[in-house]
Amino acid sequence: MATKHTIPAVGYARRSTDLQERSIPDQQAFVEHWASEHGYRILRWYVDDAISGTSARGRDAFERMIEAAENGRDFDCILCYDMSRFSRGGTNETGYYLHRLKLAGVDVLFPADAIPEGDEGELIQGVKSWQARQYSVKLARDSIRGQISNIRVRRSAPGGVAPYGYDKQHRTADGKVLRTLRWMADGSKQEFGPDGKLLRVIEPGVNIKKAKSDIIRFVPSTPERVAVMRRMFDLCVQGYGCHYIAALFNAEGIASPGGQNWNTSRIAKLLRNPVYKGAIAWNRHTVGSLFSLDGNGVLKAKKQKGWKRNAEEHWIISEGVHEPLVTQETWAAAQKAVAKRRADAGKARPVNRSLLASLMVCKRCGHNFVQNRDRRWLGPHGDGYRFYSCSGYHRYGKAVCGLTNLPGPALDAFVLQAIKRVLLADHDTVKQAIDEGKSA
Repeated sequence: MATKHTIPAVGYARRSTDLQERSIPDQQAFVEHWASEHGYRILRWYVDDAISGTSARGRDAFERMIEAAENGRDFDCILCYDMSRFSRGGTNETGYYLHRLKLAGVDVLFPADAIPEGDEGELIQGVKSWQARQYSVKLARDSIRGQISNIRVRRSAPGGVAPYGYDKQHRTADGKVLRTLRWMADGSKQEFGPDGKLLRVIEPGVNIKKAKSDIIRFVPSTPERVAVMRRMFDLCVQGYGCHYIAALFNAEGIASPGGQNWNTSRIAKLLRNPVYKGAIAWNRHTVGSLFSLDGNGVLKAKKQKGWKRNAEEHWIISEGVHEPLVTQETWAAAQKAVAKRRADAGKARPVNRSLLASLMVCKRCGHNFVQNRDRRWLGPHGDGYRFYSCSGYHRYGKAVCGLTNLPGPALDAFVLQAIKRVLLADHDTVKQAIDEGKSA
């Protein structure tokens, strides 16, 4: 006979991926049945779907549940399928949250684990917490090893959006084309069959699952996109910088990968991507929470959480995998040009002091004014004519703002003279200026 429902409780459920052994409904059904048999009344559920349990950070439902437990709670117990669903953060993190809940007067029970009460239960709980953490560590390690094998052995492209100028093609191990995916500016994807005919348009945010046996190759996209990338590299080799290329593309109305205006960072990112010389690269940045990886495939415990750009020597690269969009010579020349511009930008310029840059804002577009030089004119120091101009125009071109140049020396002198008048004025004038500033 079922026990009368007397203890108010909430349920917590979590899964990491679609392949999780216990889905959210499965966890809930098991816990609800257990609760009905043991005298618990579930008021509501807190659910984190498709979220890793290696850290409490980022689990919104979990954090709301902890906050509710510590602030005017209406429940006395949390019911969670097992320890691994509650946390895979290891004994330290799991113990930390269990202790906080205990101080708040809230019990946490894991029906599937059947942990006994008392000292024996505490020992088993610690062991299960450690096991849950080790499962995540092993899974992360195996996943990274699989990615390395995918790049170096199977020579299959990594996941994510295809680089601009390429489509993603799914093939069998013997090279038979299965389908081709093309990313559009609005985030949707066009799917083409083996014969190249459009099969369907996939809505933004919908992921496409692939079979483990599929080999992914990058293939040239539309002639227009390919031409844009080749032109970008040609302009770079000819000596034009990312600012100029972005402004030129915006002025000509060329659509960027995401549909927004081109900017310098987007241009630079594309120019540095080895995919355009026919190579695939992985580990260009680290996003995982457990491990980082060097270029030799050696795993290291990750010290800093979050996104991190990796040095080029740590990239995992396979050369000559697909059709390049530019020659090896053009690629090498572009890298040399980009590196030179970066080095020149970092050089000290003792006579290039900027008094007002970033302090003036363009009324038309809202971007800051920056200092520039026109070296066709020697200027008073032989280092070019100095002027302030709108950064919106320089970053994006006429699509965002018009060209506005203000003479640097004259404007600096005007501002300095105004400052001197205030600082060297009598006490009453200074006090009046301060009062006016406070009331402005």
